[in-house]
Amino acid sequence: MEDIPFVPTVPSLSNTELETREEIGSTPVVPAPSSNLERTRQSPLSVQCPPGADTWLRDSLERLSKVKLGGKFEFLLQAFVSLEAAYGFNRPPVTDANGRKKKESSLPPDDRPPQVAQWIKVARKTTPVIKDVALFQSQWRAWWDGLQPEWRGNSANGESGWSDKTKADWGVLVVPGINGLLSVVSTLYWWGCAEKAAGELSEDWGMAVEEVECACYGLKAAAQRP
Repeated sequence: MEDIPFVPTVPSLSNTELETREEIGSTPVVPAPSSNLERTRQSPLSVQCPPGADTWLRDSLERLSKVKLGGKFEFLLQAFVSLEAAYGFNRPPVTDANGRKKKESSLPPDDRPPQVAQWIKVARKTTPVIKDVALFQSQWRAWWDGLQPEWRGNSANGESGWSDKTKADWGVLVVPGINGLLSVVSTLYWWGCAEKAAGELSEDWGMAVEEVECACYGLKAAAQRP
């Protein structure tokens, strides 16, 4: 079968949505999650890599698109690709000025679901099967909340986790490349696959997807800061 070149697909947005969602080439505004917004947005037919993307991103998107999890997840994938494009599809240098090997930056593993380490060991080429969704959700939430900068808040302290500080310091979440938010996006895919196989996607999963999508746009705004 002939390969189709990767081209990003951008959904058609209404005037109202343009006030709350990113426009190509403009400074994005990070919105709070809204189920009503999901009903009005037009989902992209597919999310594909633009030219210049590294192989790891192309392969990852292919794997993350095998099971269709609906518009919310497609918008997350689109936001993730947009963030990596803002980073220039660059990975941090692996050697210093003297040619010595440097340790690559990555997201902190504290409270991370154990499936992530297993997935990394097999070169990120499999989709772990989540047998205990409730446990995985709890582990995911602890990990994600722990990654948040202090100004953003998290669910553990009763805050919404949202802010209009789109150009603020995002701390440990600023990790371009394969060791960055790919792990977070992938865990949401595993979680969604488990719920879909069992019946239907939960509201908790949908809210988590929207949180990460908005973080991608906030990180992109910070990356584009002069």
